[in-house]
Order: sequence, then C-alpha cells, then structure tokens
Amino acid sequence: MRIAFGHCTCRAERLRPVVQGPCSALLARLAWLEKQAPHELLQLPEEHTDTVERDGKSFALTTWRGALEDGRTLIVVQALIPSLRWPTYYSLYFIGHVVADGILVNTDGRVEVAPDDLLWYYR
Repeated sequence: MRIAFGHCTCRAERLRPVVQGPCSALLARLAWLEKQAPHELLQLPEEHTDTVERDGKSFALTTWRGALEDGRTLIVVQALIPSLRWPTYYSLYFIGHVVADGILVNTDGRVEVAPDDLLWYYR
C-alpha cells in the first residue's frame, strides 16, 4: 500500500527544496540516456540502483527498463528521497519523496519524453 501527493516529477516549474538535488541528478541521468543510441537503451538492465549523495543527503536513484505491449520500450529514472519533513510519499517501507521521469524508445528508434500516464506506477 502506498499514498503519494503532488506532481512527483522533476520537470515541474517549482520543486520543493528537498527534491532539488535529487532532481538534478535524475535529470542529468535522463539527459545522458537520451544521448545513447536506441539499440544501447534497449540493452540496459531491467533495473539498476545507485546510492547517490547530493547536498550531504543520500538517496536511491534507480533506472528501470520495460517493454510495453505495443513494442515500445519505457525507460524510467526514479529517485527515492527519505525525509520526514513534509513527506509526499507514504508506504509500509518508505516515507519521503518519490520523483520519476522517463523516456520512450519507439519501434522506429525515435526517443521521446514519456507521458505521465506511463509513469504513475513509478511515482
């Protein structure tokens, strides 16, 4: 069970201070991924997590890859930011903030920003 409040995206105009550093890391990883060749994106592991430190705070940065039913591939970068200060995400295992953004690799090799409706599972 989980409950989430707010936008849960790093592409929002205004970000809470607690997510600014993690969002910077998330967007940098997405920018790097967008520069990769489509065939390289399709060979990413299904899940890879790094522990990242920004502004003296640690958080998990996970990259997910999954095939969609229509043949496209969804790549999501998610940050789990533990915090008891105004948390926006509550689950049995985690309290804090979760943000996620992603890209889609189309069957023709085009890479585009993933729409919000495909990202809710990760937010």
